[in-house]
Amino acid sequence: MPELPTLDEAGAPGFEVSGWYGVAAPAATPRDLIVKINAAIVRVLRLPEIVERFARDGVETVGTTPAEFRAHISAEIAKWKRVAASAGLLKTQ
Repeated sequence: MPELPTLDEAGAPGFEVSGWYGVAAPAATPRDLIVKINAAIVRVLRLPEIVERFARDGVETVGTTPAEFRAHISAEIAKWKRVAASAGLLKTQ
C-alpha cells in the first residue's frame, strides 16, 4: 500500500508498537518460586524447536529475568500513558 503513509510521515515520529506476552504472578508469590518458574520458562523458550516454531509465525522468543520483565511493563505503562494523554484520553485531576 504505497499510498499509506508511515507513522513518521503521518506525524507520529518514533512511534513503535509491538505485541508481547508474559507470565505474571500475584505480588505475594515467594521469590524462590518466581525464580524457579522463570528459569523453567526461559529454558523452554530457548529450546531450538520452540524458537523455530514461534519464528515460523514471525514471533521472536525472549526470556528475561523477573526484573527485566518488570522494567518492560513499567516502560509500556509509561509509553501508553503518554499516548493516551496526547490523544486527550486521560482525565486531568
